[in-house]
Amino acid sequence: MNPFSTPIAMAEPLLANLPMGIHVYNGDTGDCLLANQAVAEMLGKGKPLHYEEWVTDRDGRRLLIDTLKTPYYDPDGGPLGLVGIGRDLCSAEKGPAADKADNGPVIVGNIEDDYHSLGRKLVSVFLQSAGWQVIDLGNDVTAQEFVDKAVETGARVIGVSAMMYTTAENIKRVRDELDRRNLAGNIKLAVGGAVFKFRPELVKEVGGDGTAANGFEAPRLFAELWERSLKEVSP
Repeated sequence: MNPFSTPIAMAEPLLANLPMGIHVYNGDTGDCLLANQAVAEMLGKGKPLHYEEWVTDRDGRRLLIDTLKTPYYDPDGGPLGLVGIGRDLCSAEKGPAADKADNGPVIVGNIEDDYHSLGRKLVSVFLQSAGWQVIDLGNDVTAQEFVDKAVETGARVIGVSAMMYTTAENIKRVRDELDRRNLAGNIKLAVGGAVFKFRPELVKEVGGDGTAANGFEAPRLFAELWERSLKEVSP
């Protein structure tokens, strides 16, 4: 069984509306990547790989591809493969957050009691590809941990993911923690996950400042929230 096929199948609904030039590696590529020693080392270290390379398209054109790959693990921490995106630097239109390198930092993670990491991983990949410095806290992150890390690093946006309604309710604790420390104006709260697609009203219910329809829209959302945070100062 191809260990990369499961995360790709899970990712397909998230990627259905993405424009041309953005792709997730297919199963065959996943097999190839997993057999590569450098990628095997990357999976072991758990760090993304970002590079540019010239490739020849099917029509003979030479393309400069900006590639970002990030490891994907099962709930027990075992490596499943890579989730990656590629962007043609010769023709791709840049989003608002891609105009300047090294934006951020921003914080992302799955809320306390939530372990569904694929959506968060994809968002991290898109943010990094757009030039954001992403600090990924992983799964089962408490409200205090989110806010502590944002204060420590100077992050103005926290992105919190939840797959189910029961765990999405825990995001309220992040809002409460921000309000308790009078940080609501300085640090914005982005929320995401499958439950917000089915129940968009949850964004306000849990205290979110915004959400994105998919991973490709995440850099735009983070850029907008970052700009809002610069204009708003908590008392």
